[in-house]
Amino acid sequence: REPLSKMSETEKRMQNAIWMDIAAFTSTYPELQRALKYALGALVSKRPQDPFSYLAEKLREANRQDQEEKLKQEEAAIKIQARGRGMRDRQRVKERKQDEKKHKAVVKIQARQRGVLGRSRVESIRTANIVWLRELYLKLSPNPQEEAQVGARDVFDYVRRDPDLVERLGLSKRLAALRPQFLPRVPGILEQLRPALSKGLDWVGFAELFGVDRAQADQADLHKAATKIQALQRRRRDADRSRTVEEARRHMEAAMADGALLGYVPAASP
Repeated sequence: REPLSKMSETEKRMQNAIWMDIAAFTSTYPELQRALKYALGALVSKRPQDPFSYLAEKLREANRQDQEEKLKQEEAAIKIQARGRGMRDRQRVKERKQDEKKHKAVVKIQARQRGVLGRSRVESIRTANIVWLRELYLKLSPNPQEEAQVGARDVFDYVRRDPDLVERLGLSKRLAALRPQFLPRVPGILEQLRPALSKGLDWVGFAELFGVDRAQADQADLHKAATKIQALQRRRRDADRSRTVEEARRHMEAAMADGALLGYVPAASP
């Protein structure tokens, strides 16, 4: 490069334009700027006999290093992206497993609740049938207060749906016919009663004809006793409430008669 003092104005402008283009080009491509800096630094440091070949070799070497660095960066970016995808996939799988566990737990709880409700419903129906059967037994009994034994003939006629028996005993519509749950046992009941129509049946024997065991029959007695106790308690509460209201009314009337209301007169009832 010639000194600026020996160059014409045109050459100076051309020289400046070239350096401005190089500066703009290297600013656009920073890897070229790094390569030139590396190659020129090595050239100044070594001062080889053939500077052009040496500079070209160093530029190629800088280019290889730049390409290797880019490859390393790309590989690192790929690893980071793969790691990120792996973490997202594992998190997604974990969440899916947790959702499946929650779903299974919910299904199990719902199934358990349905089972409890189903068993409770079946138990309620069974209890209602036994209570109904107990009521029927008392209606067929000649002395319900003493719970005298029921005649096997009456049970036999009832199971055969004898209208004369229903009319004679004055059975209500609710008790006039067997409940559907007991209908499949009708042939077996008739077969058991036919050889012993002159005998009597207590509550347990009567219940066993319809597939109710002793424990369930005793439970029906307990249920009947509990129902009676609850009815007595309700009657007592109603009586106590009526008595309290009546006492309050009497006190009010007495106070009105004595003038103890201080001028207050209750409104007349319509």
